[in-house]
Amino acid sequence: VRLLNVKAGCRKQSDWQWTRDGRQTGSISLTIGLGDENVGSLRFVYSANDRNGENQTYDYVVRLESQPMRFGGERWWFICPYTHKRVMKLYKFGSIEKFCARTAIRPRPTYVCQRLSGMAKFQQARLRLRSWLGFPDWDHDTPFPKPKWMRYPTYERLCEKDWKLAEQEDAAFETGFVRLINRLSRYD
Repeated sequence: VRLLNVKAGCRKQSDWQWTRDGRQTGSISLTIGLGDENVGSLRFVYSANDRNGENQTYDYVVRLESQPMRFGGERWWFICPYTHKRVMKLYKFGSIEKFCARTAIRPRPTYVCQRLSGMAKFQQARLRLRSWLGFPDWDHDTPFPKPKWMRYPTYERLCEKDWKLAEQEDAAFETGFVRLINRLSRYD
């Protein structure tokens, strides 16, 4: 959730719903009320299926504050319901009941790329490159064919990038393999 194009003294409401296979799985209603005194509120009313598939309904208010901008106007901030700090964005994670700041979640949420191992990062980069070129299932040991629409200098540059990623992937595999052998040799 992010506050865009809102002005003091306004009151707006917006409703959304999402579906899966033709049936509604969730809905949300946001009502924003901004006062003239640099304060406001955002009311969340939403329903969503929990991990057990049961429908849960949530209804709560998040405080808003504004701050004057240097060259005129004002910037509105959410006040996180858990940390009570000013934040630009609120996030909703499955295990947390309310929308909140990223810093309020423990353990801290990470992106998939942050959880990849050394070798997996290079495999992911090669797969992304080959998918973009239209060859996601191409054998990783041979160069992919030049797409019809691609110029030769671009093709050669991307082949070189793929080759470097393959070398880095092999080096990461060797490093991991050596670590595994050293760890196993301790138990002999």
